[in-house]
Amino acid sequence: MRYSTHVKQAALEKLLRPDGPRVLDLSAEFGIPEATLYGWRRLVRNGRMTSKANSARHWTLEEKLRALLEGRGKSEEELGTWLRENGLHEADLARLEKEIAAALGALREHADREREHGRQLKTLEMELRRKERALAEMAAIVTLKKKLGMWEDEEPGR
Repeated sequence: MRYSTHVKQAALEKLLRPDGPRVLDLSAEFGIPEATLYGWRRLVRNGRMTSKANSARHWTLEEKLRALLEGRGKSEEELGTWLRENGLHEADLARLEKEIAAALGALREHADREREHGRQLKTLEMELRRKERALAEMAAIVTLKKKLGMWEDEEPGR
């Protein structure tokens, strides 16, 4: 049987709380088989399914970085408590680290592309200035030739 996203999220929120009810109680409350609830919990813990209560996937990059730094700065015992309080697992910290590294890599690539575009723009602007000077010089030469041509038509001393 398929369950609506709303029902699934509500069940998972209760299921994943550190002080949450037992699976048997949730099964009776929501009318969802115990095996289904165990399966959903396993998928969430393995990072293959998200719940609003346990979803670090929808955090901003700043929130992810803050959580990673906060989690990495704790001892083994403190980390376990902190993870339970935040509804996370150690695998979530590893995933956050990968996501932050990927975002920083993308940011670095973007900065490199911007730097290269800046170099190309500078080169094109220099070339444009050079061509504008050459064009101005040619215009001056053409103007002088026209004036000289007019003077050549007039014979001196006449």
